[in-house]
Amino acid sequence: MTETTAPKGFRTHCVGRYLIDLPETADIRFFTVDYDWMRVSVKPATRSSYLGEAKTLEDRLRATPHKKDPSLLRLVDRDRDENSIVFVHWEKSFSSHTSKVEGFVWNNGTQLSVSGEVSQDKANVGLTDAKRALADFRPRAPDEIPTEPGFCIDGGYFVGVPEANQEEASIRLTLKDHPDVWIDITTDTIGKEQVVDAGLLARVDKGMSVPLPLDILNELAKVRTLRRGQHPVGPVRAEELLEAMPNKTGRYAHQFRWEAFGERAQTLAPSIVVEFGSGKNKTGDEDSGQPSLTDEQAIALFDAIVNSIRLRPTAPAKTSANEPPPTPLGGLAATGRICPQTGWWECADEGRIAGSRRQFFRAGEVLPKVTQEGEPSFMQRLKGEVPTHRAATVWKLVDYNESGLTAEAPTDASRA
Repeated sequence: MTETTAPKGFRTHCVGRYLIDLPETADIRFFTVDYDWMRVSVKPATRSSYLGEAKTLEDRLRATPHKKDPSLLRLVDRDRDENSIVFVHWEKSFSSHTSKVEGFVWNNGTQLSVSGEVSQDKANVGLTDAKRALADFRPRAPDEIPTEPGFCIDGGYFVGVPEANQEEASIRLTLKDHPDVWIDITTDTIGKEQVVDAGLLARVDKGMSVPLPLDILNELAKVRTLRRGQHPVGPVRAEELLEAMPNKTGRYAHQFRWEAFGERAQTLAPSIVVEFGSGKNKTGDEDSGQPSLTDEQAIALFDAIVNSIRLRPTAPAKTSANEPPPTPLGGLAATGRICPQTGWWECADEGRIAGSRRQFFRAGEVLPKVTQEGEPSFMQRLKGEVPTHRAATVWKLVDYNESGLTAEAPTDASRA
């Protein structure tokens, strides 16, 4: 099976960093997505509706006083064409410990919204992180599989492979031809300091080793274990537990779980969990009676989904001379990300920049910070000194032409 070729009756989908083949009869929805510590959502939008939503929020924040500040609004940042806007604000008039970060980006009929919280002294950090996430976003069609590395969400993806980035995506699917069946798939980056348990089977055995009430033991005695053990998929290490148990109607329903461990602080080695249930209603929270799948049918469907899981290719797609560049003019990319397109990039930051705002980068380079000029103190003014500091920024692609590269190319020192 190739990366994007699914067997008959199935269709390949991009979920987080993975490709998964799911039944063509599946009704699929993302129900949680986190990226770089922020909750994200995507929806179709006109540019005027996008601007109207951002303006409504900004007007409310500016009009609402805070107990120690003139208003709830602490910081606002918008790019020059106003296709990306970020607000850092107090959530309520009496808030004092944390600030909320809300950002919006509009791209070709698609609006991405991000939201998160930062401690009150990390407002600038939250602003920079939100700008970076917005710059990484690209819209995509429902069945589109991006040809460049990225983290897929509903309606789009975040381009690139940031080091040790926090990413989580969960989907639920139900089957039009089997409405009692539901399947949840969750993928999550394992944090550097996160405690990883011994695995699914060890966790289950530990739970069974403690004394349990007699009524629970009687119920557990009715459970039929259909399969249990290791279930690796390619290089991905994983365990599974497939059980059939009586539901409230007295009929046996299926409850399957497959867990891949993941590796700490590895964006390209996230954990992934597949849960499969039958004999439920459409939301998966109430028993509906006799399952529509036999044990053999349920196991075959479960295996077809699990065994199709594979990481998406991480090398940028090659393009011929006749194909358009992968990144259009005006495309954005943030400091620390891999440059997606050879060409001239311009710093989109509105602050005072030491040196040229326009620099030439080749595809594959890490996009650098910029040197910003600060406000000199009284003594620095007397001495003619201008304080500077290195800062993350967002770069905008402005030209593909390599002519004049020798004369205008930045020095290695300016990219440090």
